[in-house]
Amino acid sequence: MGHSGEQAPQARRAARRRTEAPTDIVPRRLRSVIRASRSRLARRSGDGRPKILVIEHDLATRETLALMLRYYGYEVTAAGDGREATSLVTRMTPDLVVMDWRTPGLSGFSLCLALRRRSPMMPIVVVTASDEVFDGDQPVNAWLQKPIDPPRLNQIIHDELAPLVLSS
Repeated sequence: MGHSGEQAPQARRAARRRTEAPTDIVPRRLRSVIRASRSRLARRSGDGRPKILVIEHDLATRETLALMLRYYGYEVTAAGDGREATSLVTRMTPDLVVMDWRTPGLSGFSLCLALRRRSPMMPIVVVTASDEVFDGDQPVNAWLQKPIDPPRLNQIIHDELAPLVLSS
């Protein structure tokens, strides 16, 4: 009797693990880090999930970023280039943007200026593979070098969203 009661929760956990994310996209270690911070975000963000717009031209990177951010508890919309992103921003107002600096359609700088015109206080986090150094003159809040360190990206997003969460 005791064994069947224990097997049911284990079977449910195993089924849930199989449906959460394909292992070929997000490694097991990354999934565990993401799950660990989901509860912290839920406590911190209140009732609404922060909306993040991901702008990345590389499909695999865009899908991985979106999946990772969803696991962290964010509502994610993705765009493949700068023109698609500016079109999306006319229909939705993200709480934060995570973008590649080198996007087709608009340069990173032009895209940031377009986003700032639409929403001057919206945080913009740049992820880039280039060796370009960002200084105080760039219209971004934070930048992160690729390959992306998920806990570091999540911490940057938490830090940038903290004023929004505290003011609501």
